[in-house]
Amino acid sequence: MKTTSVRDVFVCGCTCVTLIGILAVPVFAGAADEPAALTVTGSLLDRVIDSASRMYNDLTNFVCREDIERYKGSSRNPAARKLDVITSTVSYDRDAEHYTDIYQNNKRLNRIRGLSGAWSEGEYGTLLGETLKALQSGKIGSISSSTLDGVPAVVYSFDYSADDSPWDIDVAGRHYSLAFRGQVWVAPATGQVLRVDRIATDIPGRIGIAAVNWSVSFGTQTADKRAFWLPTKAVYSVSYREEGRHEWNLIAFSGYRRYGSDVVVRFE
Repeated sequence: MKTTSVRDVFVCGCTCVTLIGILAVPVFAGAADEPAALTVTGSLLDRVIDSASRMYNDLTNFVCREDIERYKGSSRNPAARKLDVITSTVSYDRDAEHYTDIYQNNKRLNRIRGLSGAWSEGEYGTLLGETLKALQSGKIGSISSSTLDGVPAVVYSFDYSADDSPWDIDVAGRHYSLAFRGQVWVAPATGQVLRVDRIATDIPGRIGIAAVNWSVSFGTQTADKRAFWLPTKAVYSVSYREEGRHEWNLIAFSGYRRYGSDVVVRFE
C-alpha cells in the first residue's frame, strides 16, 4: 500500500493531471488524445506484462536522482507559485522506495514523508508494481486506442473501489483508502509501458479534496553507456474544494547509475 499525504488543512499526495478545475497544470506527463474503444488480442497484453515485469525487476539494479518541484495556485490566482524543490537519491528494494541525501532547497531532511504541503512517495517503483499486479490479475475493464505525444498508444483501464484499493491518502493525520481508475498507456508495436495514471474517483466530500491524480512516464534512460527503459518523469496533483486551491508536484528522474554484479545494496 502506498501513502500520499495532505497537510496544512488539507494537503495531499496525488497523481498527474493536465487540468484540474479551471487551473491548467503544466503538461509534464505528455500530451494525450482522448482514448477510443478498441479490441486488442491477448498477445499484446502478454507482451505488456512481460515488458512491465522486466522493467520492475530491473529497478533494483539502479539508483538515480529524483527532483520534485512543488507548485501552488488557486482559481482566484491561477498563476503558479513555486514553493520549493525537494531533491533526493532514490533506489528500490523489497517492494519499496528508499530515499537518501534528501534536501528541501538547501536544507537537509531526514525524510520526505510528513512535509508540509503536497508530497508523495512511490512513483519510482511502487506505482508500476501495483499496476503490474492489476494487469496480471485480469482486472482490465476496457481497452482503447489513443496517441501520446503524437505516438500511437493502446490504453488499458481498470478500477479499484475504496474497499480493495492499494492507494492510501493521509489527510491532516487521518488515513483514507482512495477508489481510483488506473490507466496503462503502452506502445502497441513493442508492448513497452509509456505511462501509468491513477485518477481518484468517489472521493469522500468530508475530506475537502476535489481531485487527486498521479502519473508516471517511462522512456529511455542511459546508465553505464547503455540505454534502459525506466521512469523519466511524474506529476502528482491535488485540488481542494476550499476556494479552488490546487497544488502539484513535477518530478524528474535523472543521473541513473547501475549496480554491478559484485555490488549489493541492502536496507536494514
